[in-house]
Amino acid sequence: MRVLILHNAISPSAGPEDQDTLWQTQAVQGSLLRLGHSVAIHPVTLNLADITDKIQYVCPDVVFNLVERLAGTDRMISVVPQLLETMKVPFTGCGADSLTITSNKLWAKQRLLIWNLPTADWWTPMPVGSVQHFGLEPVNVHRPVKAIIKPVGEHGSIGMSDENVVKVNNQLELARKLTEFQSRATTQLFAERFIRGREVNVSILACPEGPKVLPPAEILFPNFPEGKPRVVGYNAKWAEGSFEYENTPRTFDFSSRDGGLLEQVRKIAIQCWTQFELRGYARVDFRIDENDRPWVLEINANPCLTPECGYWAALNHEGIDYDIAIDHILRDCCHHEPGSHGNR
Repeated sequence: MRVLILHNAISPSAGPEDQDTLWQTQAVQGSLLRLGHSVAIHPVTLNLADITDKIQYVCPDVVFNLVERLAGTDRMISVVPQLLETMKVPFTGCGADSLTITSNKLWAKQRLLIWNLPTADWWTPMPVGSVQHFGLEPVNVHRPVKAIIKPVGEHGSIGMSDENVVKVNNQLELARKLTEFQSRATTQLFAERFIRGREVNVSILACPEGPKVLPPAEILFPNFPEGKPRVVGYNAKWAEGSFEYENTPRTFDFSSRDGGLLEQVRKIAIQCWTQFELRGYARVDFRIDENDRPWVLEINANPCLTPECGYWAALNHEGIDYDIAIDHILRDCCHHEPGSHGNR
């Protein structure tokens, strides 16, 4: 097949969270070539005419979509899929609607609530200097709150550090804290109830027989001192050599007592796959509270495919060769309705 890889254009001065896109592109290109496909690569911006011209010139059988952000924000992640769907060009991974919803944490949480899937309570700022609470359980506005302040539309732990975890005496103080964070931010923020406990990731791969749940992984926090939030922030993901990077290892080893928990997170991950109409590959992140109850932290449509990343580690632990996984992802898009997108 003729495969066109589209990825977001990366400047030479970009940080590691963006440079990762180039490493991912190289890995996918190598896999596609080993699988016998012809491959073209094109970095994209918001110049949709440029993307259209490239597609018409290459006339690919499939576009391998690795576009993660445009114009410096993850909130534009669905722009290229929208264009490809309009042109009726088959492409890998999730469709535009799924990417739009899952890339907005508030929209995703609202749907999790509707579908009765576990998601932590959250608060959004109100114009009158207060906050509006969302969740299944009522909250006493005068009771202390421990929350984590997050960007609505950015992923990869961008902008996340220990100071994002806040403890306040009541919701009025939370509103003030959220306003303070928002005044320094360049993107919309919200506050989510902080779940003290474990962090577990569940990856899913589309296979010919249906979606396959890969072995769950847990992020450990060894050597974290008392009082330091156990969160996977920016440093833990991207700052090599930092304390957080060196002390957040991944493990696939669980105790026999975790059998029920693992069954729960697998079941919820598949429910997320179905309800959010995910395709190709995905990862669902969980926090596990002190009562061993799992809460959906985030739904990662089109997670990173770079070797050594979490998704790759899950494939490796399951014994699935990287090239086989790329082939499954590539072929999962073949049910898209084909259309005319250039002269062959």
